[in-house]
Amino acid sequence: MPAQPDNPGIENGKANSHDQIKKLACSMERRRAAYEFEIESRNREQTDGEQQPMHPDPGFRCPLIIVCIDATEAEVV
Repeated sequence: MPAQPDNPGIENGKANSHDQIKKLACSMERRRAAYEFEIESRNREQTDGEQQPMHPDPGFRCPLIIVCIDATEAEVV
């Protein structure tokens, strides 16, 4: 499979591991920040009894999940 110029994370049919790991780390960091915000908001609500500002993603209810992958051998479908 030739390189796909429209997707810089793909080279010769395989995922570029650095790009994939960077995306995964950013996703994990965003999820961690959202989870910490949610916990702090709940704690403040319980202690203050006040309504706290909503998280930018009001549907967020997912705990932090760390997923390890071997991105060097990820096949592009």
